[in-house]
Amino acid sequence: MKDIKLFDEIVKEISKQLHLPENTVIEYIETALATKYSGSRESFEIEDISEIEVIIFDNYKSEQIKRAIFTLSPIERKLLELTAGINFDTFETKEKLSYNRTALLLGMTESAAQKKRKRIIEKIKILLYGS
Repeated sequence: MKDIKLFDEIVKEISKQLHLPENTVIEYIETALATKYSGSRESFEIEDISEIEVIIFDNYKSEQIKRAIFTLSPIERKLLELTAGINFDTFETKEKLSYNRTALLLGMTESAAQKKRKRIIEKIKILLYGS
């Protein structure tokens, strides 16, 4: 028989592992499982905590990435959006453009677009993971 943990135990464990406040963990769980979760916390049981940990971690990382993206200047965001094929307002995918097409749209050379994108990626990495 699998070990079944109560909701509060799961929240405490995830909170400790990810170094997040328990309220943040609860918000991520409720958001991620909004269509599956109904009822009180007392009646909520999860047999496999690893699935919930993945959901929480993914949501936490996506929030960090969103914050990092929105620290970029509008031109940096647009360059990254065009070359990555991601609309950063909606996080929907779209057509990736070549450096040549991106450079033409943004009024710069292809070489400048490549260099700028590399600096943007480094900037995001520093924001997410430190130096």
